[in-house]
Amino acid sequence: MIIECASDFERFAAHDRSRPAQAWGDDGHKTITLIAEQYLEPAVKTKIAAMLAADPDSLTSHDLASEASWADKYRDSNNRRDHYEQTQNWHFVDLEINDPDMKVACFGRAPLPPGTLASNGPAKACIVDKITQFLAELKNPKTDFEERLIALKFLLHFVGDVHQPLHTADNHDRGSNEVKRCGAVPRLWHSTLSAGETQQLDRAYVERAKVDVGLQLSRAGVRLAHLLNQALK
Repeated sequence: MIIECASDFERFAAHDRSRPAQAWGDDGHKTITLIAEQYLEPAVKTKIAAMLAADPDSLTSHDLASEASWADKYRDSNNRRDHYEQTQNWHFVDLEINDPDMKVACFGRAPLPPGTLASNGPAKACIVDKITQFLAELKNPKTDFEERLIALKFLLHFVGDVHQPLHTADNHDRGSNEVKRCGAVPRLWHSTLSAGETQQLDRAYVERAKVDVGLQLSRAGVRLAHLLNQALK
C-alpha cells in the first residue's frame, strides 16, 4: 500500500507478534532527512542548524540526520515508562483499510486543551494530528525556543513515519502487529534490505519492494523539506 499523504495535516500529506512495527529504522529516517536537506532553502537550512546546535539533549548527535531518530530514542528512554506511555501512539495512525475513519483512528481528534504545549498533549493522539500541532508550534515565532526545538525534532521523525504503510493503515490487526509473517517481510519497510533478510522472498517481490520503499523515502524527504521551508522561511 502506497500512502499519498497529501494532507489532513493539510488533509493527510506484517509483522511478528514479538515485536511492534519500527517504521523505517534509523537508516530510513536518516535517508529521508538527507533527501530533505537537498530541498531546504539556504536560510532555512542555516536556521535549523543553529537550532540543533543549541540542543542540550544527549539522546542523539545534533546534525539533521541524527536528530531524525530522536523521537524513537525519547520514546524508549527513561526505562520505557512515562515517555513511552505518553508518546507511543503519536508515531502512527491505525486507519482501517476497508472502512477508514480518521476520527476513530485518531482517538476522537480532541483538540489540545487551551495553553497546552503539543509535547505535553494527551497520549491518545495520532501522528496526523501531532504533525499538525508541532508544525503550528514551529511556525509560530512566539513559541518558546525549547518547545520549538522539540517540535522540529518530532517533525523530522513523524513525517518519515507517516510515509510508512505499517504506520498508516490497519486491517483489524493493530497496524499489522498481530499478523504472523516471516520476519523478512516487514523489514522491507522498517529497515534496510540485505541478502540475509530477504532470502525467504522471491526476487520479483524484493525488486518491487525496493522501488516502493525508495519512492516512499523520496516522497517523505521532499514533503519534509516543503513543511520546513514553509514553517521557517
